[in-house]
This record gives sequence, C-alpha cells and structure tokens, in this order.
Amino acid sequence: SFFRGPVAHQTCFLGFISRFVALFSGSARMAATPQQCTVWINPACSKCQRAMAYLKDKAVQPTVVKYLESPPTEKELREVLTKLGVPARELLRTTEKEYAELGLADPARTEEELVQAMVAHPVLIQRPVIISGGKAVIGRSDDALKAIVP
Repeated sequence: SFFRGPVAHQTCFLGFISRFVALFSGSARMAATPQQCTVWINPACSKCQRAMAYLKDKAVQPTVVKYLESPPTEKELREVLTKLGVPARELLRTTEKEYAELGLADPARTEEELVQAMVAHPVLIQRPVIISGGKAVIGRSDDALKAIVP
C-alpha cells in the first residue's frame, strides 16, 4: 500500500526535509560535479593571476598550461580558435616585438600565416585563454570570465 504506517511516513518526511535543506543551504550545488576547464597562462601576467583568482573563488580547479613553457601545437591552437569563434588575428598580442618584427600588422597576412606565427612564437598568443567543453574565452575581462564560468 501507499502508506505503510508511521515509520514509512516519517522516513519520507525526513527525506523531503534533507533535500529541502540541501537545496537552500547550497550543499546541493557543492555536491555537483565541478566544472572542468583548462587555462593557458603566463604566471607573470596580472590578467592571468586575476583569472586564476576568479576560478578559485568559483571553486574551479583548472588544468593549468604555462603556454610559454609548453606551447600549443598547431592542432590545439586551431581547436581553440574554433572554440573561441574568432579568426587568428583576434588572438594575437599586438604589443609584442615579434608582432612588429614579423610584419603581422599587414592585413594581407593569411590565417595560416598568423597561426604559424603563434605556433612558432607563443608569446604572440593573447592570455589568459580559458577552455571549457566546446567553448573558450580570452579571459581578460570580468564579462569573459563570467561567460565561461558563471
């Protein structure tokens, strides 16, 4: 039968209360699987440090890639550009000396040339890059960080 006496009723009621308390105390959110993400950083960069602090505040423990020491492959870079949804030019750091030395400001430079320049000179890659699932952002602003880790 639906009702099996006072013990069954009490057990059902206690289960409801524990779910209610978990929902409103935040423990239900804490029990959720943490968001997985990878962050390309330069530890000396203040924007990277700020992004890492934001992720820590959100209880996200990212896989950290110090991309100047472990540069992305061409394939990885192309995958990130796809996830960012931007052309290679938007991932370039235009203030680096390599940008000027390689003549990358020239609008005639192809996507292929820009990607190859970043693979050969990872200092040209904008930072930090936060990758999560099928999305990525250049995490230089609060809005960008919130877009990938709300």
